[in-house]
Amino acid sequence: MQQSFAGKLFDTISWTLLHSVWQGLLLTIIVAAILFATKKSAPAFRYSLLTGLLFCFTGTVTITFIFQWQQSSGIATAFTHTLTTRNVFAAQNNYWQIVTDFMNHYSTWVMAVWGSEELMNLWCMLVDLYHLNHL
Repeated sequence: MQQSFAGKLFDTISWTLLHSVWQGLLLTIIVAAILFATKKSAPAFRYSLLTGLLFCFTGTVTITFIFQWQQSSGIATAFTHTLTTRNVFAAQNNYWQIVTDFMNHYSTWVMAVWGSEELMNLWCMLVDLYHLNHL
């Protein structure tokens, strides 16, 4: 089944957003460890480390997008089917199948909700900048 470019793009972005949640959580744990370990270090050093981690997160999300784009041709569904046929991790695979089905079916809605939330954040930032300018 051939998927349209827009459908493939929405699916890829939706999966990238889902994966960025756990990647961001992992990065948050690393940031907390770095902040704890460098309490007495110079602020410029801590800033450099945290900026590097931000670029790492951006790179990770970009790599995830590229990987998801390549996998959207049907390899991911074959992988999911292989996982669900094994009985060793049946409960986890059933959960993964539910998540996979939801993301594949509602990727347009995931993108719409995410985009709406980002537009609201942009609007709030612009209003705050307007008020700041008047101060």
